[in-house]
Amino acid sequence: MWKLVLGLTAVGLMIVSGVLLWAAPPSDPLIEGLRLVEVASVADAMEQLYGQRAYMAHQMRPLAAAKFSGPAVTVLMKKDEHHEGAAASQGMLDAIDAAPPGSVYVMVLEDGADYAGIGGLMATAMKYRGLAGAVIDGSVRDTPQIQKLQFPVFSRGVVPSTTINHYRFAGANIPVTCAGVRVNPNDIIVGRNLEGFDRPVSSIMIEPQEAP
Repeated sequence: MWKLVLGLTAVGLMIVSGVLLWAAPPSDPLIEGLRLVEVASVADAMEQLYGQRAYMAHQMRPLAAAKFSGPAVTVLMKKDEHHEGAAASQGMLDAIDAAPPGSVYVMVLEDGADYAGIGGLMATAMKYRGLAGAVIDGSVRDTPQIQKLQFPVFSRGVVPSTTINHYRFAGANIPVTCAGVRVNPNDIIVGRNLEGFDRPVSSIMIEPQEAP
């Protein structure tokens, strides 16, 4: 497997930004190696080796320059209008508390383009607990605070709205479909974004994790 990573590094294909998923155990040394690989190189290799598209939709954009990798901690939020307040969303916070350092928080908001999955407080908690980054299939808010934290985040957009009373926690560390591709817990996510581009192009890739 390391021969593959070294070969991809030598290819030197460039991409402005991207997020990649590669199935492997959380302790796999590929995590650090993949952090150094250009996402486009791995995207090409995945298509050639497995004959499938494994990257997420181009609407997924980084908030700022970023380079990270780590095993996925997945969270699913279902659209549901209610009046239960924050209690119905507690599971998304518990997932942060339970996530091992170095993890990447992957949140899927059902029809969530107009709702912020995370903001400054959740990003602060992730940074404090040593998470490597976050990928939000939905939008985010409090972007100045997140950028000041220098915490890497990919999302579909920026909005001021909250998920409280509009969404309900539906599960953590379960398979989810994030921006068009399946993400399993512990799939390795690699994010990269270079500075100097007003409209970075992002891609996200996944290799289905093998069953134990």
